[in-house]
Amino acid sequence: MSTCDGLEEIFDIRRARHDVIKFGLSGFEEVEKQKAQIAMAIKLGAKPPKREYKNYKEVQKERKQAKEAAAQQESFQTLGKKSTGEALFSHKKFTKNRRKRKDGAEVLKDYGKISSTDNPMTLATTKRRKR
Repeated sequence: MSTCDGLEEIFDIRRARHDVIKFGLSGFEEVEKQKAQIAMAIKLGAKPPKREYKNYKEVQKERKQAKEAAAQQESFQTLGKKSTGEALFSHKKFTKNRRKRKDGAEVLKDYGKISSTDNPMTLATTKRRKR
């Protein structure tokens, strides 16, 4: 870059960045523009604006409600429930897939019966019982 005097200007990246941000601010609406200007001023070293005044009793109520909500969330987690109170998983899935067996005869139906004379284990147990 050169000027009319023939002296070269040094390109300042900070200045260019500031100009780009300033140009971008022109496209915002009034409320957004004010927020962006405040953010830019804070970035340049200004003190941030103070928070708005709230009544202390209102602040206490908000804190109490937040504390109760956190306690309720924690109690739901210990019970295995979501924050809405709904269970995390359904037990119906587990019981639906299980077959209910009425007695041991159904198992033997598929494999056949073992007689006590063929099985050496049953012979050994009957001998022990007689003693």
